[in-house]
Amino acid sequence: MAGESVGGLPCGWLIHNIDGKPMNEPSHPVMAHTKVRHVGNQVALVIAESVKAIKLIEVDYDVLPAVVDTATAADPGQPQVHDEAPNNLCCNWGHGDKVATDAAFAKAAHATTLDIVNQRLVPNAIKPHAVNVC
Repeated sequence: MAGESVGGLPCGWLIHNIDGKPMNEPSHPVMAHTKVRHVGNQVALVIAESVKAIKLIEVDYDVLPAVVDTATAADPGQPQVHDEAPNNLCCNWGHGDKVATDAAFAKAAHATTLDIVNQRLVPNAIKPHAVNVC
């Protein structure tokens, strides 16, 4: 696919960081060709008259260090997942009026701090799968 210049799967919603710079959008090739980055990352394409041809595929992986905790993924020394996203940070995005929000919290009688784990819901399919059996 890479040799035929087949394009990738771009982010469907390009945004800017809170500092106004464009997000660091890593490439998303249709099939992994240098590094597999997540479970479900496509590594092969089979065009055959029988599904038995799938059994002929052999993939040999070299296990790389993984980033498994979003809370520490941007810390120094963490493995780099995408070269195009330094410190594993695609974007630092915000929405709303931070000054007004901070002022409202400063005046509040009580404020609670809560860590919310991102459920990784994004406006893009992370693992598009397709099967066409005739």
